[in-house]
Amino acid sequence: MAVISLSVDFSGAFTIVNPVNNFSASGFDFTSVDPMQTEQDSGIQGLAFAGSGMTITLPIPRNEVKLALIGGANEMRVQGLAHDGTVVALEMVAAGHILRNVQLKAAGIASVTVDQGNNEGLLVSIAIEVEIG
Repeated sequence: MAVISLSVDFSGAFTIVNPVNNFSASGFDFTSVDPMQTEQDSGIQGLAFAGSGMTITLPIPRNEVKLALIGGANEMRVQGLAHDGTVVALEMVAAGHILRNVQLKAAGIASVTVDQGNNEGLLVSIAIEVEIG
């Protein structure tokens, strides 16, 4: 059985110039109460989101989700949720305008929420591995 990586990487050519509240990319569904768009921090482009956060629904539930984030003045909360909304994984990302890699590990992560961060958080990328064949 082969394993492939499904990801969305906002650090390169993928840009959202006009703010949106939801969009899909590579099978991931992104939603937010407040508009999201790409912008730069510390020379790295990412998906900017408000302190109210965003939810990312995965193409299929996974036991591991990898994210790259740039924090802001306050720490950010990253949660992995099961289909029923139960929090199954939680990581706090320290404040600071530097790139941090986060791995959520738990059985059956169906979606991820990222919030807090004092309106300064950037999602640089999100990735999961999927078995095919």
